[in-house]
Amino acid sequence: MGKKDSAETPGMLRAPDRPGSIIGTETVVKGEVSGAEDLFVSGRVEGRLSLAGRHITVKRKGRLRAEVVAKSIRIGGFVEGIIEGEDKIHLTETGRVRGRVTAPKVVLDEGCRFKGGINMGDKMRPPSE
Repeated sequence: MGKKDSAETPGMLRAPDRPGSIIGTETVVKGEVSGAEDLFVSGRVEGRLSLAGRHITVKRKGRLRAEVVAKSIRIGGFVEGIIEGEDKIHLTETGRVRGRVTAPKVVLDEGCRFKGGINMGDKMRPPSE
């Protein structure tokens, strides 16, 4: 008992049971990051994150000033830049975004902050009657 582990704190994003890379809270990366596994960011990244077909999770303490491309992106920290999700972008209640977001599905949880533009596809179909 006692103090809860920070992974259990409401609003925190837990790493799923699949392997991936971690950029820790005391790590700063400047430049381009690419790879073939999921990425969890608690530190700072400036530049470009390119993980086509993979998932990126920006945890509460994560800070990105970058162009970000991935299959899905879950944001619980701060991201400034161009964010492109092949499937989905999800801003949690602690997520903060300033920039342009492009994905077929965009989820904005109550409490998140967003300033910029959202593009959910080029083609608009009228609703079926």
